[in-house]
Amino acid sequence: MLKKWIGLGVLFPMVVLVGGCTDPIPAYQDPLPDYPQVHVEAYLLQNLIRVQSPILSHVGAGQLRVDIPIRNLADRDLQLDYVYYFYDARGVLIAPPSSRQFLEVPRKGISQIEFTSLSPAADFRVEIRYAK
Repeated sequence: MLKKWIGLGVLFPMVVLVGGCTDPIPAYQDPLPDYPQVHVEAYLLQNLIRVQSPILSHVGAGQLRVDIPIRNLADRDLQLDYVYYFYDARGVLIAPPSSRQFLEVPRKGISQIEFTSLSPAADFRVEIRYAK
């Protein structure tokens, strides 16, 4: 008899716990409402360069052209790679990411990243990293 009560004492809380989990579990909201269009892979690189606001223009049949001026704060030339992505108006990736593109920024100088989508695009994202 005691074994039966112990079994019910273990089984009852499990049934209550499982039965109480019928509500949908909400996902945590991203605190960053707009993902940055230009980002770097390392904090050290973040401290070595300054990126001006991207210059966007639509060319041809709606292709998106992007120009991004980059200033080097270091006392040496920086060899960088960048990869860019294009998105439609709904935020869906419209083409595979580009291959790594090389950019050298002279010491204490300015250079510019330039790229254009092959099809109509509404937005972009670019990742800047040290060249390999």
